[in-house]
Amino acid sequence: MAMEENGKGGSATGDMLSSVKEYISLKIDETKLKGVEGMALFCSRLLYIFLAALTILIAFILFALALGFLLGEYLGSDSLGFTAVGILFIILFGILYLFRKRLFLNGLVRFFIKILFDDNSR
Repeated sequence: MAMEENGKGGSATGDMLSSVKEYISLKIDETKLKGVEGMALFCSRLLYIFLAALTILIAFILFALALGFLLGEYLGSDSLGFTAVGILFIILFGILYLFRKRLFLNGLVRFFIKILFDDNSR
């Protein structure tokens, strides 16, 4: 009596094999859904960062233009005002270049680790 009949007319071994197949299928589906959820979360955050950066960039450009015109009034020439703003940007770029590792690289690594591995954000 290795194979006993259950009340449904199938063998216990057949039912167990069917249950294992269904369990594996459900686990595969769960893994796929988790992957889709992770990619959707990553893409939505990436889109948000892109749009926020674009908005800040536009605002920054408008403020730079306003500063150029303002300095142009004080210096008596719009050309001198925009030259002063250009020099200010070159100095700012130099400072950012000198501190790029501390300001950007380490921060970006921490940011992406948080996005990719933080389960509390879901």
